[in-house]
Amino acid sequence: SKGERWAVGFALEAASGYEHALAKMREKNCDAIVLNGPSAIGSPDNEINLLDRTGKVALHYAGSKGKVAEEILGWIERELGGR
Repeated sequence: SKGERWAVGFALEAASGYEHALAKMREKNCDAIVLNGPSAIGSPDNEINLLDRTGKVALHYAGSKGKVAEEILGWIERELGGR
């Protein structure tokens, strides 16, 4: 039980990524999940879709892994700031 804690999961999926990420998010009781593909492995860049609890793509971003991380953290800050 995560209680009042807020959790973001990560899913590296090759096929049926969206469906698998949603299943993983629900199974692990996450508030959001970051979906990326195998092209991220060993690459300095990444492209992600961040799915919110409703399954909607709340953030799509591509760029350096550092910039992707900043975008994810910015989204989290905006979400938590509104609570």
